[in-house]
Amino acid sequence: MRTDFIKEIQKVGNDLPRYMITRYGSNFDKENPLLTIQLKKTYWRHCQFVWKRYVGEEYEKEKRELWRDKIVSEHLESGLRVARYPNSFCLHLVIETSDGNVLITEISKEKVNDYPTTKAVSLGEQIELSDFIEPKDFQKDFVREWTRRAVCEEFGISLEQYDEEFDEESLRVLSLDMEMDIYNFALVCTIKMKHSCEQFTKIVNTTIEQKEISNMFELPLGKIPGILMGYPKNKDEYHRNCSVNPVIAV
Repeated sequence: MRTDFIKEIQKVGNDLPRYMITRYGSNFDKENPLLTIQLKKTYWRHCQFVWKRYVGEEYEKEKRELWRDKIVSEHLESGLRVARYPNSFCLHLVIETSDGNVLITEISKEKVNDYPTTKAVSLGEQIELSDFIEPKDFQKDFVREWTRRAVCEEFGISLEQYDEEFDEESLRVLSLDMEMDIYNFALVCTIKMKHSCEQFTKIVNTTIEQKEISNMFELPLGKIPGILMGYPKNKDEYHRNCSVNPVIAV
């Protein structure tokens, strides 16, 4: 039976297809390190139920948090590399500036459902069908396609500008993480820019998606350990995709 909440999101077209991790694993061949994942189609309403556990039209925050903690703990304690519940497979892209710093973006206050005004390292994007399927077949390297689309959309640049501003050969997959604030999985990657934060800011100043990103600055690597050690006292300052648990390190 559909609730009024579900009916409304379907009516306005927000119940979009999502692609969830169902199983993951890795091999131990150092000459050919592989991360294997299995995906299947789901919908935003299914993820929303898992994330917030809607019952009827209302849910209590305390019960929602207990539900979230239960299913996250259940997964981590099981040791199984099988995702039992709907989730939305995400990309967490850490961007390195030309001078070796980390690009930090501040989440727009308009993103009320995504920790507005917090600081993110550096951006996140849910996967779409076009990222891993071409008109007739699978992409050879969907991570490159996914990264390219995410960067172009968030910063409002063209594919030609992307090639001018980013070193695509520097793209690396670091790990598959579980987001601890919700039951979600994210592929953590890094890529290097060809300019400093200051130069890049000038380039995208008029094109950046301001409903997504309100500001940018850079952070020296040496300051990151102190920020991590400051958790959870500083948890309201940084985006929750900074609070993750690696389930596979690549």
